[in-house]
Amino acid sequence: MRTKNSQTIYVSEPYRANSGAWAVNISRALFDESSHFRGALVATLDPEYFLGSMKQLLYADDVFVTLIHSSGQTYVSSQQSMTAVHAAVSRADGLLQRHRESGQGEVSVAMEEDPDATADGRLISVASTVGLTDVGTDGDFVAVAGRSQRLVLAHWTRNASVLALMFGFLMVASGVALHFYQRWARQVRAQVQEAAQELVQLAYHDPLTDAFNRRAFLTSLNQEFERTHRYSSPCCLLMLDLDHFKAVNDRYGHDCGDLVLKHVVERLQSHLRAVDTLGRLGGEEFAVLLPSTQRSAAVELAERLRSMVEQSVLLLPVTEGAGQPFSITISIGVTTLLPGEAGETVGEVLKRVDQAMYNAKASGRNRVCWA
Repeated sequence: MRTKNSQTIYVSEPYRANSGAWAVNISRALFDESSHFRGALVATLDPEYFLGSMKQLLYADDVFVTLIHSSGQTYVSSQQSMTAVHAAVSRADGLLQRHRESGQGEVSVAMEEDPDATADGRLISVASTVGLTDVGTDGDFVAVAGRSQRLVLAHWTRNASVLALMFGFLMVASGVALHFYQRWARQVRAQVQEAAQELVQLAYHDPLTDAFNRRAFLTSLNQEFERTHRYSSPCCLLMLDLDHFKAVNDRYGHDCGDLVLKHVVERLQSHLRAVDTLGRLGGEEFAVLLPSTQRSAAVELAERLRSMVEQSVLLLPVTEGAGQPFSITISIGVTTLLPGEAGETVGEVLKRVDQAMYNAKASGRNRVCWA
């Protein structure tokens, strides 16, 4: 015995018995009244006793429970192979040392396993001292229980992976949906813009000749009328009518009449400025608004337009399929918007230029008359 103390229980280090199992001896010295050694009381702890109790704590396949002597030697373990646990516990900075240094009865820590001994990675462990403090011992045991961190988090990891896959799928699906939505939106915008342009075309232009219709032309005339009277700028108005156009419809049909109207408008547009406005007021009657134009220039332009239309030749289709040359003439009335004239209205301007056009027709047609 190391001391003559009959109150101390000595706990030996685990040793392998003849049966191959690990065993621990617990002994106590016996002394007489004169402190003479009389013998020793020795008992052997059977690891199977502890193993049965330890297995009741195994609530999952990866749970382990092991009993380690204070010397660092593993005494009994719930698993056959605990090499990695023993290495992590018994090294200089291992769980056992940290547990001792803490001075606490129980310590929860995470410790690294030996990567060659297991594929479970990191262990989440709890160390608790098991000692016979009430009777006094020179050694004790530390119970270590734990689980594999990888297996503990496996369910969460699996769910996280599923959520990540779902999130990735949603991101890809959202990207694809956004791409098709943007393409669809661009197509819709293009269609809306095209429809808006068509509406503007229908609202402001004559569908046959593409000249301004009556409403659009009168709107431009009113705006120019206001500008002329405010700034006293010169402006002239032409009104023209195709001569004997009813005879064209009666002799060749309305389809040929439409060809004549489009032909005349094309010829007129080719001799007008970008600021000039050509409008179809109805039937074969047209008007031309000439901003910033003096009387002499307007009359000169009107003569040029009349001569150009007279000299142009149009081939009209006939029943035999051949082309028949056809020419037409126009009568034109010219007037100014009379800047600064008190009390004058747009209606009076139209009446004045309309009368000038009828004067041209009454005096023989194919001519220009000034109001």
